Amino acid sequence: MAWVGIDVSQANLDVALMAESGQVQTLQVDNTSAGYARLDGWLRKRGAGRSAVTLEATGRYSAGVAQALYEAGYRVSVVNPARIKGYATAQLRRNKTDKRVCQVVCGNEFG
Repeated sequence: MAWVGIDVSQANLDVALMAESGQVQTLQVDNTSAGYARLDGWLRKRGAGRSAVTLEATGRYSAGVAQALYEAGYRVSVVNPARIKGYATAQLRRNKTDKRVCQVVCGNEFG
């Protein structure tokens, strides 16, 4: 099984895909319907269709991708960003970049 973490912003989705081996691949797509379709295709191409997906709760910016991935058959968890930050701090990961956040989300226990 693979895990997917998504850092959500108004314009983009920064995605980390973590395989069971611990190898991480990243992707950035637009936060649009076309971006959601590209993300779904990218995940399926890597054998991660129907994986567990965890993303930040950012109101209207996260709603579209959460709904699209749920409808595509993924198990979607939308998590409070404060909880993600707390988890990252507990793991001694202090530098915040979008790629780092999506990897923290990907490796967490919330989803």
